[in-house]
Amino acid sequence: METNEKKTFNFMDFAAGTNFPTDTVDVYTDADAAYQIGKLEAKANSTGDDKVVKELEERIAELRKQFKASKVTIYMRGISPRMEEKLNKEADKKFGSDEDANLNDKNQWYNNAFIAAHITKVENAEGAVDDRDWTSEDITALFLTITPESIKRIVAMTQTLTLKADIFANVEVNPDF
Repeated sequence: METNEKKTFNFMDFAAGTNFPTDTVDVYTDADAAYQIGKLEAKANSTGDDKVVKELEERIAELRKQFKASKVTIYMRGISPRMEEKLNKEADKKFGSDEDANLNDKNQWYNNAFIAAHITKVENAEGAVDDRDWTSEDITALFLTITPESIKRIVAMTQTLTLKADIFANVEVNPDF
């Protein structure tokens, strides 16, 4: 028996489930341990004394554990072009139009808000989670404390997930898709 009952759904609810690309960035906060490891490895490679090498390798192993314990994983998700527009409007509201604003402050706020919008959570080496809604101010504070290499990795992932990620670039969309 065929039924003519019309099926319905709420497209807005459906669209809210849009999946943007996701990925993670690992950041290590113990830059001193990494530096000390490098120094000790150079010393171990330049000495011919096996006893000294063994002592250095033991210290290096301790520092590697310390370094690994400083790992945080930043979970990130791409954002929509409309979210970018929203952030631009917030920057305009906060700093005024481009003619009126201090463009350095406005651009820094926007760039940091853009990065913040990508962060969904941060997890430390023990599995504890920081799942706050990140803000431009949070990113400013973060970037004042972490290494330049860590900043580069976060920015690069942001670009990969939103600026460079054309979701259909390598996908042929056809009925078999």
